[in-house]
Amino acid sequence: MILFQSIVKPLDVQTNKEASYLVSASDKPTGNPLLNYENVVGVRMKRAADSFWLDSTYEDNIRKFDEDIKEVKKLLERKQIVIFSPSLLGEELNVMETSAPKTARYLRDKLRKTLSVNR
Repeated sequence: MILFQSIVKPLDVQTNKEASYLVSASDKPTGNPLLNYENVVGVRMKRAADSFWLDSTYEDNIRKFDEDIKEVKKLLERKQIVIFSPSLLGEELNVMETSAPKTARYLRDKLRKTLSVNR
């Protein structure tokens, strides 16, 4: 089951352990304290905390993203609650529109198909 929550705060993640939260992550997972929680699924969307993917590495980008989305699909198959929040993923996609528009389109389409996200 997918639930949409406009804003997610650390307390939400700490107290709602039966749900899994989708959080933007990077190839070098540093800097995001939410990634330390067991009920957080990191979805890679950039190279490092301050360095976004480029379309010149498109094939590698989508491979990584697809690996992470497989984990989300497994949760959904097990009827787990998955929380999607624009505050945790959507803002990264908006920035990616400039740095890697082809990759951003792929990610948006994949999220729509997987989560029925219409953003």
